[in-house]
Amino acid sequence: EISRYSNVVQMIKELYENTCQICGISIALPTGSYAECAHIRPLGSPHSGPDRISNVLCLCPNHHVMFDAGAFTVADDFTLIGIEGCLTVSPKHPVDRNMLEFHRMTIFVDSE
Repeated sequence: EISRYSNVVQMIKELYENTCQICGISIALPTGSYAECAHIRPLGSPHSGPDRISNVLCLCPNHHVMFDAGAFTVADDFTLIGIEGCLTVSPKHPVDRNMLEFHRMTIFVDSE
């Protein structure tokens, strides 16, 4: 079984202060702010993505579902493909462009 609550996930959530890298929203809850982490190359079978900081994004629940379903993806320059916008990336977050390419080729559903 894959742990979805790894140190990697906690580090990314802290780095972005539970704020979505797409829309900038942080969901306020009585227990504190909330965001989710999405693996760019999914963990587990069949994709076997690594649980590394370079393969994780901090997203709101809506953008997480959209990203996982292939509704949008991210170009190497961090502009979005499929929806308007650009991914906000901290200088402390080395996003793996190989993982982005995997997402574009394997997960993204080009509707054009």
